Amino acid sequence: MNNESFREILACDKVVFNQYVKTFRSKRLLKLTDDHVFQIRKYILYLRYSQYYKNCFEQGNVLSIFPYVFCARRMNKLGNKLGFYISTSARIGKGFWIYHHGCVIINGNASIGDYCRLHGSNCIGNRSMHSDKAPTIGNNCDIGFGATLIGDIYVADNVVVGANSVVNKSCVESNVVLAGVPADIKKRKSDKTEYNCSRL
Repeated sequence: MNNESFREILACDKVVFNQYVKTFRSKRLLKLTDDHVFQIRKYILYLRYSQYYKNCFEQGNVLSIFPYVFCARRMNKLGNKLGFYISTSARIGKGFWIYHHGCVIINGNASIGDYCRLHGSNCIGNRSMHSDKAPTIGNNCDIGFGATLIGDIYVADNVVVGANSVVNKSCVESNVVLAGVPADIKKRKSDKTEYNCSRL
């Protein structure tokens, strides 16, 4: 991650956040009441900076260990309150957002594409102690509340995962809705049905 790509990630994250906050009546009131929306925004910022400084350190800039420790400590402190554990080794694309606090776990070997959303109580992790492989998720995916994705699987672009679903096998087809335990294709977005991802 170079400086230019890092700035692009921060800019895209900010756009997504601002678009989401506009759906509320008063951004000022949310800030005054210290709503979880702003706490999540802070957490994602600390995550991004932690990943950046960690990468700088791995590239040979030994002094970057100090800002990394500072940001990672802030991130973990806030994560303990929100219920988040996202490894700084996880590859997460630009425009990432989490709608609700409470038990979000992302394995360090996971890869998440651009403009993906999590609704809360999600686990993206490895299958067991015997395998450290974690999911690869495409761009513009929407992971419903309580959904779990586990193991060495691939999820294509523009996939919606329904609430409380368990995805344990790959989905190579884009523009579909996965649901169930185990999850399978239930709808295709080319259908006439209108989808509201916030309800899944």
